[in-house]
Amino acid sequence: MTDFYSENSFTQAPVSSMRFGITDIKDSKKPSFTVEDTGSTWIATVENPDGKAIRFTGIDYNEYFYDVLKPSDSKCDGMLFYDGDIYGALIFVELKTGLNTAKWIYKAKKQLLNTIDAFKKCNADEFSRIKRREAYAANSIDENTAVPRQNDIEDFFIEGFDFYTKYKITM
Repeated sequence: MTDFYSENSFTQAPVSSMRFGITDIKDSKKPSFTVEDTGSTWIATVENPDGKAIRFTGIDYNEYFYDVLKPSDSKCDGMLFYDGDIYGALIFVELKTGLNTAKWIYKAKKQLLNTIDAFKKCNADEFSRIKRREAYAANSIDENTAVPRQNDIEDFFIEGFDFYTKYKITM
């Protein structure tokens, strides 16, 4: 069974910077990734005030996950967690760059929920021990996105997650 925390799934080394970005190269067929260079295009910004080692694992286009999330399946871009402390936080992230709020939030929600479902099937033993569980639909272009609708929040709450539509994530 696929282990979302397996070293085989990791797409890059942990980041300890107090602030870094997550980006995606459109149509590249490569997993999204973190960047520390402020001159780069960031779709989501991660604030890490304690400077802890944080791991970002790209999920979409990551061949490791193909047995549980097929290439054609709707899935989110990646997940964040503390390196060495998988129970501290689990944050799934979907990156968007469009202005049609209703459309991009709906699509992001579906991608996040499908990934959460796969995670829960594969990592059921760890799930209940995770202290902080969040899902972000991040959009750097549409920074003023309205608060998510109540039914969207409830869909994530049922799955054990808080849901946010903002591009800034504080660890």
